[in-house]
Amino acid sequence: MLLTLTPADLTRIRFCVSPWWEVVTSVLTLAKGTPMHRSWIQQSRPLLSADPDVARKWDVLRAFIVANGHILDALTPTPSGDESFDESRHRVLEQEPEVLLHDLDVLRAVADRPASAEILKAFADRPQSVVDELCAALDWVWTTAVRPHWERIQALQVADIDYRSRLLARGGLDEVLRTLHPQVLRVDQGLEFLGKTCDVTTGVAGPGLTLIPCVFAWPGTLVLNARPYTPTVSYAPRGVGSLWERSGPSCTPSALADLMGGTRAAVLQQMDIPMTTKHLSQHLGISAATVSEHLKVLSAARLLDASRRGREVYYRRTELADGLLTS
Repeated sequence: MLLTLTPADLTRIRFCVSPWWEVVTSVLTLAKGTPMHRSWIQQSRPLLSADPDVARKWDVLRAFIVANGHILDALTPTPSGDESFDESRHRVLEQEPEVLLHDLDVLRAVADRPASAEILKAFADRPQSVVDELCAALDWVWTTAVRPHWERIQALQVADIDYRSRLLARGGLDEVLRTLHPQVLRVDQGLEFLGKTCDVTTGVAGPGLTLIPCVFAWPGTLVLNARPYTPTVSYAPRGVGSLWERSGPSCTPSALADLMGGTRAAVLQQMDIPMTTKHLSQHLGISAATVSEHLKVLSAARLLDASRRGREVYYRRTELADGLLTS
């Protein structure tokens, strides 16, 4: 599948962080049992199953989020920027009926569950009512299964965006685009998605391209290419394989603690993913002011790098720090 990008599109590429896209794609992960996220699936399924209305909610979700990867276009409108879950839900609910129903025929063709036909019929008759129920079901998945892990998920997203910003400075836009995913090829006309066969809809809103790092998009990519949305590509961020691996201060090597002190060694050990001062304070059980002082010292020693996303500053280990922890 070719996603054509004009020179004007290439000047309007932006990255967004989206909890909404994570929740939508997490439903696919649960449906497929994606091995990469086995630990999260094993934690989440019993929690979701405890809801007395789980069967109905799951049927509604799976009518619009199909295991073959097709998702109702109107369920993932292009974000305007870094949006909260509630902001994205409002954006979905405010769409006109003709936009909601745009790819109803496709959903009918790919439906893979007995309950889907009845739900899609109700959707055709009263789209707003069904979308209300669909968004409520997504809110249930967010609250129960995704929000408890949002801190770590968001950290990976922000770290990936920071990495690609540095790629842009080093190798230009072509390097950013050609390293998105093994199935995404940078070609003269735009981006070629290997293995995807759907046609690009003409008359997309554009110009531009929105890129959303999304941990539950693994192992593939998701492409939104229908009008009236700006073309949007969701891909798995770097480091997604380590998302569910946790290591605590108790694992801190004693030699490293002797060298720099137990708390600073614990800070480095804790940062298997980028973290903010607040996150570290919560995980280590020490005040934010104390954490901040340790971060300053570690940064001055070139053991940490910092990057800003909105009002938050994320710290990550440098290669030098990784070497200290593994030596």
